[in-house]
Amino acid sequence: MSTRASVRLLPSPGFREPPRSGTSGDCIEAATALEGSAVRDAWHREAGAPFFGRAEWVALLVGVRFER
Repeated sequence: MSTRASVRLLPSPGFREPPRSGTSGDCIEAATALEGSAVRDAWHREAGAPFFGRAEWVALLVGVRFER
């Protein structure tokens, strides 16, 4: 399994803003697929989106949730 995220552009309709992002405008958008998930900066969508495999995505969420 790769430990580095690859950068791919995913179609815009698949991205959504997480409900806890607030109204400040400083947020990310996430897209999920069978293979994993991608995140991108809502203000710089053209910069692409790092894609994480399923295991990498779960590890990222666990790390963020428990601040590891």
